[in-house]
Amino acid sequence: MNTQNVVVLTGNLGADPERRSSDAGAITKLLLAQNVRRFDQDKKAYETVHTNWIRVTCFGRLAERIGAGLKMGNRVTVMGELRSSDYEAKDGTKRTSVEVVARDVIRSEFVTGNSSGVDLPDFNEFQDSSIGSDISL
Repeated sequence: MNTQNVVVLTGNLGADPERRSSDAGAITKLLLAQNVRRFDQDKKAYETVHTNWIRVTCFGRLAERIGAGLKMGNRVTVMGELRSSDYEAKDGTKRTSVEVVARDVIRSEFVTGNSSGVDLPDFNEFQDSSIGSDISL
């Protein structure tokens, strides 16, 4: 059975990117806010009914480049794969955490016309091909 683990999400950064270095290379963490909106017939307008908060991790060259010019509130599109991990909480309960491991992150404000005027590099150029190399987007 051939399965694919591909995720494409668009939302706003809920915090400034967190950059770190490790022995394995650069790591940048993002927090993506994705609003779920529904049309309210009574008000004749769209309303946000829920906000999904998605953790995104970038590695390698992508992680090194991703912090340049990105800040809280920027609209981005993340392409990558889901990764889950099990852990034990402080109270002893077992939990599962899910995050997106990014293969690419691009500014998507041009879609809404809300560009802040910040010039960013083309992140496709810096994609780390070793992350999720078994999937194709």
